[in-house]
Amino acid sequence: MQGNLLKKYYGIDANEAEPTGRYQSFKKGNEKLFFVPVDNIEEEELLELEQLANHMKNSGDRYVSTFIHTKDNHRVLNLENKKLCLLTSQNSQFRTFSRIGRKLAKFHFRGRTISFSVKKTSRIGQWKSLWEKRLDQMERVWNSMVFQQPENEFDRMFVESFSYYMAIGENAIQYLVDTEIDDEPKAIDSGTICHTRFTAKTWGKNTVRNPFDWVFDHCSRD
Repeated sequence: MQGNLLKKYYGIDANEAEPTGRYQSFKKGNEKLFFVPVDNIEEEELLELEQLANHMKNSGDRYVSTFIHTKDNHRVLNLENKKLCLLTSQNSQFRTFSRIGRKLAKFHFRGRTISFSVKKTSRIGQWKSLWEKRLDQMERVWNSMVFQQPENEFDRMFVESFSYYMAIGENAIQYLVDTEIDDEPKAIDSGTICHTRFTAKTWGKNTVRNPFDWVFDHCSRD
């Protein structure tokens, strides 16, 4: 199905290849292509992600995925029941089991040299409010469960342990506030491209650097 979309809307003939992360991929020469569903993503955010991807590629990151526009020069392919973006990257196995800290630092360095304003994907300065919001959400759930009989073992563990983790979260928020007041920001504290959640599998075998995994934040996020 998606192979037909490549031909019809992009004029690309490609062969089906092994999956790229959670996406089915296609191969054309030394390129790997894959579709990403974007039904719930605003156009302004898509534009920003495309700019971030192009910046990283132009800065020398050969593993980053970039956007391909349709034959009509549209970033988004609008179908009857879904919206898709097509991405491409070099068809190479990316192995980074060693010196991952060094590679991540280089990734952050390139992301820190962005010369345009980042708004839609930025999380800079939002940690305190995001942590407070999450703690409030979890506390409301805890209050609704604390006087009820637990339905399963996980519920029991959550009810018994949440107050401890809430205190740790509140301490973290206070530490963040004190740090922002007392410490003078340095160059390394500038915003950079990070990952929504960086794990050992993020840069595993056959995984490309996907801009849909990114946010703009402090490098310590990763």
